[in-house]
Amino acid sequence: MFKEKAKVMMQTGDSVKDILFYWLPEFISGAILFTLPPLLDAYLIASLRSTTIYGALGIATSLLHTLTKLAESIPVASIAIIGRHNGAKEYHRCGKDLGDAFWTTTIIGFIQFILIFLGAASIYRWIGVPEKMVSMGVPYLQLRSLGIFLVFICMSFIGFMRGIKNTRIPMVINIVGILTFSFFDYALILGKFGFPKMALTGSSIASVI
Repeated sequence: MFKEKAKVMMQTGDSVKDILFYWLPEFISGAILFTLPPLLDAYLIASLRSTTIYGALGIATSLLHTLTKLAESIPVASIAIIGRHNGAKEYHRCGKDLGDAFWTTTIIGFIQFILIFLGAASIYRWIGVPEKMVSMGVPYLQLRSLGIFLVFICMSFIGFMRGIKNTRIPMVINIVGILTFSFFDYALILGKFGFPKMALTGSSIASVI
């Protein structure tokens, strides 16, 4: 009887090929999302040859990476719920789960945005950096916190797509977003293509765009 049940599960479950088919877009998406933006930012900011600006970027990068990972936490939890209802063909429940995930991530993301926006100066001063670095880093961190808030909202939809076993659309969304960021990051930091040279602030505006 056990063998028969195992055989049925093997016949109805996803094959290794299917799992790899879901995994590959996620691998590409994650590799691009968490490596390219910080590397590009560091390279472009370093080309400005300012230790103060580069230091302000470095301090914010670790915090922003943590916030980005936190933005994934609720959507990851929603994947399990949405996936269960999708597997049971309870599609109306999937739609309700998307609404719940959207509002939960939006509220938490907004609270986080307000805390970082108001506390940006305190974060830099708590670390003990020079005041000149604080004045440069605060506007950057404030604008980037707005970008992270928008990431929270986007993640609720990406979590929904993953829950219904569609990992290609999130990959496309991330690739388009990263390409857009890369263009504006280059243009706004260095003042290319007719855009003003905005240095560190240009990077934060690019992230919001």
